Amino acid sequence: MLSYSDNVARRDGLAAAVIYLPEDYAALHGGNGDSYEDYLLRVESSLEEIEGPVRVVRVPFDPAAYRAWLAAGAGWRDCPEARAAWALSVAEDPAGLAALRKRCPVLPWPPVEEAVEVRVLYGVVAVLLEGESDVSALGRCLPRDLLEKAAEGLRGFLPPVPPFRVLSPLRAEGARVLVGDRLVHVGRMGEVEELAEDMVSSETGSVFAVPRALRCRRSDLGEQYPVIVAALLPVALHGAAGDVRYWDAFLAEHEGDIGPFSQAAVEAVAAVFGKRVVAGHVHLLPGYLVDVFLDTFFENLELSAGEEEEEPPPKRRARRNGFLRRVK
Repeated sequence: MLSYSDNVARRDGLAAAVIYLPEDYAALHGGNGDSYEDYLLRVESSLEEIEGPVRVVRVPFDPAAYRAWLAAGAGWRDCPEARAAWALSVAEDPAGLAALRKRCPVLPWPPVEEAVEVRVLYGVVAVLLEGESDVSALGRCLPRDLLEKAAEGLRGFLPPVPPFRVLSPLRAEGARVLVGDRLVHVGRMGEVEELAEDMVSSETGSVFAVPRALRCRRSDLGEQYPVIVAALLPVALHGAAGDVRYWDAFLAEHEGDIGPFSQAAVEAVAAVFGKRVVAGHVHLLPGYLVDVFLDTFFENLELSAGEEEEEPPPKRRARRNGFLRRVK
């Protein structure tokens, strides 16, 4: 397999990335320090996207060696792909690579802690639907003022980091909390995470718009009522990767019922569903724990029902795209 991109070339199990020093990047591309640091991040992103096992070699760009390679009949004219091809030829020559590294022993490293990142968590909300009109309500936008209150409550719970500030198209400082404006179906977490960066990147406030296509639909729930349905309130941590990951790790230690956030989220959902919020709190969890939490949640509901009824409680029904429990 042989492939080329602007900064990376690959042949079978070897991938070479051409790494410009700041002065060489400026001579070739212009720009400033911000554009150079974005370039370093793009190289790293290209390397991370390579599929399959591969050995990565970062090759410092040497203008004189590159020009000599072109003049020797490499079959390329100067362009970004040609520089990547040159880097691959150097990586395939251990003696040449060693000599080049001796002339340039230290390479610049991408500012990965500043790379813009979005991580999505989910507030798990259980509501009682008594008829088809409630299904329509389940897809409505929630009150913005209460969602802003929820975002503020979570931000106040988290440890301090710098205020969110965009540094460049690919870099940021600090982090912020944003809350989605509608509940989504459990089976659409993957779609939420795929769209997360697009949903939050242009948002200047603390509430982001969730596409209506991700809402809970009548086809997800069947036609028997009343029913208890678990839906999800998306929450995004957005900002510099170092700060976002710090918050994410902090919440992993405190996952569950986060008081100020939970209270405001319950108020927002109750504004649409009245008193039919089954639990008096909203647990905040990463996506990979949602299914486990729902299993336990519905098992506890069945146990509670069993204690109050002489006959066996109705069983929870698990649908392909989420969880629900019929209620007598």
